[in-house]
Amino acid sequence: MNKERKMINTRQRKVYKINRSVLLKRFIFLVLLPTSLLIITYKLVVDQPIHVQGDSPKKPRPNLKTETPIPKQFNSPRITSGASEVKKSPSINQDSVRLIEPEDYNNLSNTKTNKPKTISYNTKPPDFKHSANLDKIVKQVVARVDAKGLPTHKFSISLLDISNSKHIYAGYLSNEPRFPGSIVKLFWMVYLYGNYNNKILQENSIEHKHLKKMIQDSDNESSSLIVDKMTKTESGESLSDKELNSWIYKRLAMNSFFQKAGYQNLNISQKVFPTSYQKNDSPSGRDLQIRRDEINPIRNYVTSYDVARLLYEIYTNKSISKNYSLKIKKLIKRDLAPTAWQKKPFNSIEGFLGEGLPENVEFYSKMGWNSRTRNDAAIVISPDKKHKYILVVLGDDPSFFQDKKLFPEISRIIYMAMTVNISSSMSDSDRTSVKVKVY
Repeated sequence: MNKERKMINTRQRKVYKINRSVLLKRFIFLVLLPTSLLIITYKLVVDQPIHVQGDSPKKPRPNLKTETPIPKQFNSPRITSGASEVKKSPSINQDSVRLIEPEDYNNLSNTKTNKPKTISYNTKPPDFKHSANLDKIVKQVVARVDAKGLPTHKFSISLLDISNSKHIYAGYLSNEPRFPGSIVKLFWMVYLYGNYNNKILQENSIEHKHLKKMIQDSDNESSSLIVDKMTKTESGESLSDKELNSWIYKRLAMNSFFQKAGYQNLNISQKVFPTSYQKNDSPSGRDLQIRRDEINPIRNYVTSYDVARLLYEIYTNKSISKNYSLKIKKLIKRDLAPTAWQKKPFNSIEGFLGEGLPENVEFYSKMGWNSRTRNDAAIVISPDKKHKYILVVLGDDPSFFQDKKLFPEISRIIYMAMTVNISSSMSDSDRTSVKVKVY
């Protein structure tokens, strides 16, 4: 009897030990381990800052205050932007555009050989009027950009009402230099026609198919060929200082063409890459030398105001001549019918200003983009021809490239506002000949 009791007690102790061991393991597995994982996860999430591509450390609020008017003549040897100078940056970043300084190409004035005949654009700075009504529309757009969390300090807009002879204008950061992408091809086309008109190049020395591909398909290979031909500066290996100075001088003649007509904060001397889709090339050799610095390169830049001015001169048949202006308009005219563009993998409508408009609108445009920018410039004419305006939007930040709905949305906002006859409700003070105000 005693033996049996001892055996039972021994078994109970073993079971108790086993149960205690099992319970301990279960407690560790079910309670302690998940708790530890939660603590670790919390630390990783809370203590690690979240970085979003394109975000600036502190997003400044949009400043809608009026800046100084755009001067008709550019007199300063240092190129400035808006009310303050744009300083050179020691490294590539999204918060600065390196402008051409006199010291960047200080040996060009000594270049005596192979100097091409320089020509000038045959226009004068326009005297646009200012309108408080247009200001309100522009501010509405900027507020929408800000509400979407996009960097308004990297955003420029120009709006010009051309419905009648009293052309009125409003803009936001419209004298701020931005990387234009393929919008630069619009300037190249005007420069080419300027060469034709001045007999520097023989008419149609560049096949029309290349010009058509450059403008309508935004083809980089065609634009590279056109730049080579009209500037006589082919891409290639690095050059000696003397050869390079002559080569750069010819490229910068494209800038001078527009600057003599009062265009400011403009550099259109750089090709758009890749110039070969098969090779997927990037700037090298002399195309790298003209950029001066690999870390902080000189790149193309324009302002939304200057792009709007160019479209205005094209629309009014003042760009080179009436004949050439009509040719330009023919090349930049777009068909907004979905059947005309939806099946094209790369088109000028989807994700840009044209997508936000009725398909029966008369529409002329040139867009430009890369992984860091989204830009578009357009002439818009309502179906009844009563409402006409020029709209230029430049978004120089990766967030604008990523947001494919913003530009169509902006276009709809502007179209709805402009197709209400704002000119009929303008006060006498709005019709004054005040110079253009830049925001």
